[in-house]
Amino acid sequence: MRLLWYFAYGRNVNPVILVNRINASPLALHRGLLPGYRLEFTKTPASPQGTGYATIKPATKEWVEGVLYLLTRNQLRILDRHEGVPEHYTRGSINV
Repeated sequence: MRLLWYFAYGRNVNPVILVNRINASPLALHRGLLPGYRLEFTKTPASPQGTGYATIKPATKEWVEGVLYLLTRNQLRILDRHEGVPEHYTRGSINV
């Protein structure tokens, strides 16, 4: 079983929400800081009007606070489907 660390920001920092989305508990979790990025709410859904989704953008001298979850590849695939990867979000490797 291959394990991966997933950096969560926005709603997924709440462990209850993450557990409901992947139908399982993460194997571990830790506080995480992502240097060189900032948190933005610039992604807008089709509905309801006036709401926005969190995203991160490169930004020198800034950082994003979040949670690192240790997940299985299957848990990450389930989360990707929920989050709309790759149409709505993309996943990549970063140092946290």
